[in-house]
Amino acid sequence: KYLIDQNKVDYLLLSGDNRTLQYNEPRTMFLDLRKMGVSESVMFKDFAGFRTLDSVVRANKVFQVPSFTIISQKFHCERALLIAKHYDIDAICFTAKQPEVYFGTRVREMFARVKAVLDLIIGVKPYFLGTPEPLPMPTE
Repeated sequence: KYLIDQNKVDYLLLSGDNRTLQYNEPRTMFLDLRKMGVSESVMFKDFAGFRTLDSVVRANKVFQVPSFTIISQKFHCERALLIAKHYDIDAICFTAKQPEVYFGTRVREMFARVKAVLDLIIGVKPYFLGTPEPLPMPTE
């Protein structure tokens, strides 16, 4: 909410996994942000952000955002920026408040980083790229 209120970002692309009816990351983010007072008019959902690779590449290729700010926890920002750099995407990161990191999260992130590097080396593409759906250009 701070980044919107301070005009640091123009809108929010809520990208995440939604493979089942019970697990829908974009919807959860949307509802949480609405509770915080963020206007629906600045939020757009990407239901095909199955992995960080998908979210980063789709923001650029599908939603045609030329440069963007990734908002996530520090450990996730590092991986997302690595992917953006590999694809020559202009991105920066704003680290969100970090929840208590559990041992399981640290282990998962270690494997996620190895997988991200391997995916980049062998050229893994997003699961579903889709047709372009450009987001509205910011009004100055």
